[in-house]
Amino acid sequence: MIKKVLEQVTLHWPEVCADPLPSPNSFPDRVKLAVRESWKEFTPSPVQASVAAVDGGMFYRETRGGVIYAVDAEVLVHDETTRVLLEDARVGVLRPGKNGKDVVGAHMSMMELRLASNSLDSADLVLMDGSLKAKLNLLKKDSLNELKVDLTRAIDPVIHAPNVLWISKTSRASSMGLGYPDHYLYEVLTASPGFSDLREVRLGSFFNVTLLESFVRLEKGGPVLKLEWTSGADIKELLSLLTSVPIIRGYPYPLLKVHFDVRFGTEDRETILSTLGLKVDKVADWWPSQFY
Repeated sequence: MIKKVLEQVTLHWPEVCADPLPSPNSFPDRVKLAVRESWKEFTPSPVQASVAAVDGGMFYRETRGGVIYAVDAEVLVHDETTRVLLEDARVGVLRPGKNGKDVVGAHMSMMELRLASNSLDSADLVLMDGSLKAKLNLLKKDSLNELKVDLTRAIDPVIHAPNVLWISKTSRASSMGLGYPDHYLYEVLTASPGFSDLREVRLGSFFNVTLLESFVRLEKGGPVLKLEWTSGADIKELLSLLTSVPIIRGYPYPLLKVHFDVRFGTEDRETILSTLGLKVDKVADWWPSQFY
């Protein structure tokens, strides 16, 4: 079968390889014009502030009898130093384990949100890794019906907080209607620090708030990030607060550090499985993992 797949790789190589990083000149003039007109060059002036960063991690293993999982979350605060403010972890089992990945992800998200809620008064700005809209989409999943009340309670104080900023490294949104993700276009067609025109999104159904979105670049040549917030705060003020922390290759250091702290690496996963007596020797690499 791999031979057939490689034939397809060879056949479609030009279009696949040409797509990830095209030259700016490869875009039609109307696309380049639309992107550049919506991009505002701006180099923020850092201010003295305390900034918290929140992230979570998850690991699960499907077994014949259910789903074993572990989730964790942490809040770091950076002012003169970077220190752990709050942390939590949980290990459990889901039986029968239907929709295990969704349920484990929801437990991780609720842990992140609860820690964030408890840290709102401890920092001038609280950075949440990921997208607020992605968190709200959890409420729309039928697989999470039993957790919707808990999810709503966890999201509510954070979504209304005036000092919370959500930061995404990637986004597939295409609100500009130019045939590519907006994030991708700003990454390729701009190079300066700055931000895109703000976009307002009304969040109905569960929460009566307006979400503001903007794509930003914190330093020249750095990656484009997507920001979301509900406070109505000025984008320039947010960027000044955001750059009060060290920026590592265009990304806030506290978010890098907290991500490293909560991730479940290979050794972590093996240690958990060994401790639970679930680590087994595979018959062969090709043997279906579902049989273990």
